[in-house]
Amino acid sequence: MYIGNILQHTQSLYSLQYPRYTCGGKRGFASADSDFARAMLSSAMIILGQHHLLHFIEVALWLELERLILYFRVFAQTVDGVAVGYAKGKLKHFPFNPKLTVDVIPADMVINALIMAMVEYANRSTTSEIIYHVGSSLRNPFKFSNFQELSIRYFAQNPLIDKEGKPIKVGKIKAFRSMATFRIYMVIRYSLPLKVFHLAINTVLFQKPYKDKYTAHYRNLKRGMRLAELYEPYVFFKGIFDDTNSEKLQIAARETCSEADAFNFDPTSVSWEAYMMDVHFPGLVKYVLK
Repeated sequence: MYIGNILQHTQSLYSLQYPRYTCGGKRGFASADSDFARAMLSSAMIILGQHHLLHFIEVALWLELERLILYFRVFAQTVDGVAVGYAKGKLKHFPFNPKLTVDVIPADMVINALIMAMVEYANRSTTSEIIYHVGSSLRNPFKFSNFQELSIRYFAQNPLIDKEGKPIKVGKIKAFRSMATFRIYMVIRYSLPLKVFHLAINTVLFQKPYKDKYTAHYRNLKRGMRLAELYEPYVFFKGIFDDTNSEKLQIAARETCSEADAFNFDPTSVSWEAYMMDVHFPGLVKYVLK
């Protein structure tokens, strides 16, 4: 998955000046001073591509025609740390609202949308600006409760194996519907006992193994809180993004480009249950948890 703030969501702002071309491969070159088209393509959280595992993506497309170079850089940060922590049995509490919709999209669909936007603008004769949002929250919503239910089902049926060769049991994650309640719980359940343990180490228990245990627990606590703070703007976000322009782009591409079906980015074509159970989680286990 991909997660980022609203600026990262609009990461693919680009200003392009390039020769016209068609899907069929025929090219009609434009002068370096001709049409100038700009488009902003914003994406939802990017999840593993339907055909490729994409955690960190850096796509560079270089076209050098009449001194023109086109460079695309798509930077994706992974949010599968949550799924990994859950699968390993380490994540049992997390702040999120199960009823809210998470705006997600397979990574390869974002790349497909980029390519189709290039084709569309290459064939336009007028200068224009447009925003294409590639996401699923409007036409094919996927809720946090869906992600939780599918995670439980998959890793209960396909548990990871611990260092001792035993299957790791997973259960339902306790959801905290506000960061305030989550912080209070973490202080009472972990921070205070850890401080007492630290005090005991410094006054009574001077053995190194105890100090090592404290250090490990302290680091895990800090890591967990940092992860929760990182996700806070997104797990409580109530917005729904309008992808009407992307839908129009898909329709136009199918009418003008014979290869458009190979570059599908229609979110309604995704079955979230099948995708998560047959693609996303298996890919996570195979490539991330190997």
